[in-house]
Amino acid sequence: MKREQAGRARRSPSTAGVAYSREFLERLARILVHSGHSPRKLVREFADVCKPMKEPAQPWDPARLAFVSDLPHVIAHWHAGQQYLDSEGSPLSLPLRARGPSLTALILRVLPSSTPSEVIESLLALRAIRRRGVRYLPADRYLAFNQERASALAHGLTTLLGMLRTVERNVSAGSGRRILERASINPRFPLSALPAFHKQEL
Repeated sequence: MKREQAGRARRSPSTAGVAYSREFLERLARILVHSGHSPRKLVREFADVCKPMKEPAQPWDPARLAFVSDLPHVIAHWHAGQQYLDSEGSPLSLPLRARGPSLTALILRVLPSSTPSEVIESLLALRAIRRRGVRYLPADRYLAFNQERASALAHGLTTLLGMLRTVERNVSAGSGRRILERASINPRFPLSALPAFHKQEL
């Protein structure tokens, strides 16, 4: 989660998609204009670039970003929650449903508003979990967004937007205010903790 984004209020899905694409364009335009490009020429060039393109078959779903950001928390909790570990501290193989520890219970514990079947489908598509008979195991301690196209695209766009934010600041700020590119994602970071977070020297 970028520091400058951490405190932003969540937007409704109807406006989040517009705001998301607009932020991309605004930051890229400011970078180019700051480096000497004419804004009027950029308008013409962008229109020329977009003109031959067809409308996408599926519109952008801003909710996908939050969903993708949440997925790693399932794997992380599987490796950290005592009830999901064996005596040696390794993740247990979990049944889909059970009275005790199960994959469905784990997902609902970490993502209580999610649909477990959708989360499992995405985790399987990303090869973050694997089946062992009727049970499931995490494939690794980490989740790689390079398998399932929609998730990889959403994660890639988030990374790209973060790079644009850093570049925009560094080309417009004085030498003492330039920053390195650093990012982490936590969609549930409490707003009350932001003041202390902003004061940290990371």
